[in-house]
Amino acid sequence: MYFGSLLVTFNAGNYVADISTGNIYFFDEEAYTDNGAPIPREICTRHILNAGNEFFLDQLMLDFETGVGNDEVTAPQVFISISRDGGRTFGPEKFKPLGLMGAYLDRVVFNRNGSGRDLVIKIRVTDAVKFVITGGSAASYEVSD
Repeated sequence: MYFGSLLVTFNAGNYVADISTGNIYFFDEEAYTDNGAPIPREICTRHILNAGNEFFLDQLMLDFETGVGNDEVTAPQVFISISRDGGRTFGPEKFKPLGLMGAYLDRVVFNRNGSGRDLVIKIRVTDAVKFVITGGSAASYEVSD
């Protein structure tokens, strides 16, 4: 894994120095690899609460810019893992396709996601593809005593 230590703009281009090797790379926002290695992207949601009451997260729909497969990665995937203790620990990963190249209308939906009082969802993509989340929604219902 490479880590940038310095970003410089020169001749209308952005360049970054690798902290571990001293190599200099052109910084390209359209590149999805770091010197040939895929760049893993990960984001966590805010805490999902229901006034302190336990609830079931029946369905999670994530809106991505889908259909982002390419010649190297034809079937990219998105992974989620759910924390039921406010983000301290996360459960096993579940995955869904992010859409084949050109399948722009695909939706990413995770069903039957369990229950909790304070949920945090980790969303991760490790394939060398564009990673854009445009929105999301959840369907839940309260646990009755």
